Amino acid sequence: MGLIGLLRTVITIAIVGGVLLIASLAMIDATRATNKAYTEAGKRTRKFWLLVLGAGGLFALMGALGMVNLLLNIIAIAPALIYWYDVRPAIKPETVAASGASNRRARRVKVAAKPAVSIDTTPAGKASDPRFD
Repeated sequence: MGLIGLLRTVITIAIVGGVLLIASLAMIDATRATNKAYTEAGKRTRKFWLLVLGAGGLFALMGALGMVNLLLNIIAIAPALIYWYDVRPAIKPETVAASGASNRRARRVKVAAKPAVSIDTTPAGKASDPRFD
């Protein structure tokens, strides 16, 4: 029973720590974007997402401190996952444009590939078939 109890404790700590980490990173990332970025992307306001992520983070913290059941702790990750997979990709272009590191990357000039040259392969003196033009 000792080894099973230890394994259960390690798994619980890993789940609780992962939930707390994901919820905290989502909250930090949500503060980086402006309210305009949220509304232009057709999502709820920044204040709404900060409140929802804050509530999820609070449940994650309570789970880390052993104040709530493990099931409630796993449910606490739902707002963070919705943020990461739905909201963040929609607001990411505005968030990236506002950060300094991306501005340095944006200054780099990318050379576009030249379009392929079209070569007429029909024999001289023969008209091409209009069905294939």
